[in-house]
Amino acid sequence: MATTSQNGSTKTSGRKEMFPSSPQMSRMLLAYGLAFVFMYAGVESLRNPNGWIGFIPNALTHIAAATTILKATAVIEIVLAVWLATMQWVKYAGVVAVLMLVGIIVGNPHAWDITFRDVGLLLAALALTAS
Repeated sequence: MATTSQNGSTKTSGRKEMFPSSPQMSRMLLAYGLAFVFMYAGVESLRNPNGWIGFIPNALTHIAAATTILKATAVIEIVLAVWLATMQWVKYAGVVAVLMLVGIIVGNPHAWDITFRDVGLLLAALALTAS
């Protein structure tokens, strides 16, 4: 365990910490975790559209066909996943993730038994934007 003395130097108790406390490590873990989720959702919605088409809000289907919206969303999710994984402009990627997750949560009130998990992802994305 690391302790900081009055002069600002850090001492350790002789043990190496398995996960050092570092803001950079926290940002990386948040970004990679969100990247995994968005990559999985994007790829799987392209591979198995029937399992995902029910999450497209009916209010959007007057703009375009549900399958078109699903494919466009999948591409955006995959691009977002790659963006998060590169760790470039990660705060902006976090903002895009927040917007997507809010859209998923608000657009699917009937699927709360599934989308409740997205609240945790939303908070992770918010933490990423605040880091």
